[in-house]
Amino acid sequence: DLTFCSNPTQACFQRINTTDASTLPIVTYAYSVAAESGIPVPTISCFDNSTLQITGTASDPGMAFEILARVAAQPSTASVSCAASGSSNATLTVSGANDAVITWVGDTNYDMNAGDAAHNFTFQGADPHPELVTLLNAIESYDNVRAAHVADYNNALGDFDLQLGQIPDLDTPTDQLKAQYETDVGDVYLEWVLFHYARYLLVSSSRGTLPANLQGKWAKDASNPWSAGEPIYRARYS
Repeated sequence: DLTFCSNPTQACFQRINTTDASTLPIVTYAYSVAAESGIPVPTISCFDNSTLQITGTASDPGMAFEILARVAAQPSTASVSCAASGSSNATLTVSGANDAVITWVGDTNYDMNAGDAAHNFTFQGADPHPELVTLLNAIESYDNVRAAHVADYNNALGDFDLQLGQIPDLDTPTDQLKAQYETDVGDVYLEWVLFHYARYLLVSSSRGTLPANLQGKWAKDASNPWSAGEPIYRARYS
């Protein structure tokens, strides 16, 4: 089970498979609403028999967004089906598979170039749906995408080594290591893992046109007292 988001394809992936070609139990993928308070409830539906479609706005009125999530399963005899329940829940079901990959892409109608008088300062761009469908249909095999993803991140992270005297603990889940962590006692292996995880997240958020901003630690909500403006952030925390 491996989840990652790939800059070369602008998509995210999760794979579940068996090592001995045995059949997986029935796998389900569902999208249910757990959004920030104040955000309108999105519409969750089946775009086709193997793809979930989530559409909504960040406020009312506000920026529109869309997510498409598609499952591909092996072998060819495996079945994938989609069923919607009302307008706020839908489920993909996979049966008879030994390998299942869900791929999701998403975008908004925000356009940074539409913040002028000519666009009435709306910052509103085109509906993202057509490009998302094109992108989803153009994605290559999981193995090819993962190889490109690893090469991209290795290039971005560079040749770097950190040694804290850590002893790898590959048998204990990370959430348990975190729960067991004690202040002033520490766990150099967990600290080593979190350091590299932070580097991974920074690379993840800065592979596009704009660099990563510094809002995440203090701006957990949909809106913020200082309007989440980075210049103000610098004044407050620099």
